[in-house]
Amino acid sequence: MKVVLITGASSGIGRATALHFLKQGWMVAAAMRRPDVADLPCEERLRRYALDVTEPVSVCECVAAVERDCGGIDVLVNNAGVYLTKPLEDGTDADYAAVFGTNVQGTLRVTRAVLPGFRCRRAGMIVNVSSVAGRVSFPFQSLYHGSKWAIEGWSEGLAHELRPQGIRMKLVEPGMVRTPLYDRTRSQGEAVETEAYREDFASWRRYLLRCWEQGASPEASARAIFRAANDDSNRLRYTAGADTRQAFILRAVLSQRAWDWLVRRLTGLRGQPELVGTP
Repeated sequence: MKVVLITGASSGIGRATALHFLKQGWMVAAAMRRPDVADLPCEERLRRYALDVTEPVSVCECVAAVERDCGGIDVLVNNAGVYLTKPLEDGTDADYAAVFGTNVQGTLRVTRAVLPGFRCRRAGMIVNVSSVAGRVSFPFQSLYHGSKWAIEGWSEGLAHELRPQGIRMKLVEPGMVRTPLYDRTRSQGEAVETEAYREDFASWRRYLLRCWEQGASPEASARAIFRAANDDSNRLRYTAGADTRQAFILRAVLSQRAWDWLVRRLTGLRGQPELVGTP
């Protein structure tokens, strides 16, 4: 029986992915900060593990426990992550540490912990849950975009390193998904500290919440993750959601000027440039 370790498995995409792998007959190691309160079924093939990806000791202990209990790990799904939207100027050191410490360093930390076991067996699959935000950018998400672009970059480089070891690297890129990841944004209101950004941030937030209301279910991302985890080819990227595919197509065919115009028009930001004479 194959074993998958999923980080951030208590809710949203992580929970949906755990249930999907479980339905397909896998042994699921569901890792999360608070396993005692997770809304997951009591199943023999689903085991809960405490994991804080920002704590090195927690990562080592979790991976060691899964390998001991399950006899090894076949697939790692790096899903744990945090979201933040605000003007960069209003960001704090705590914001930087939370976003990059979880999304980038945490993902690197768990990946590093599973590699010795993968190398010994000369087999293994790492699926990093990135985002449409890893390849296109929108306003007031500088920290979040930076973290996802970082994941895209190091995943692509690591894929080259690991292929001779028999280990595959995958990136899954969801678009807008209706998950608790955006709960803080939905409740924080439109106010920001620096007055100069308030009008534009309010417009951006209204656009973001409209997209959230129309977002895909976490199950769509779970299916894409499962598909990637079972693909032994050298394909690296897998999109999840029509909005992601549309965004990537538009970004590829539009000039930088046209793309900038489209982003500012969609989000309602002031100072829209005139779209004339675009090459």
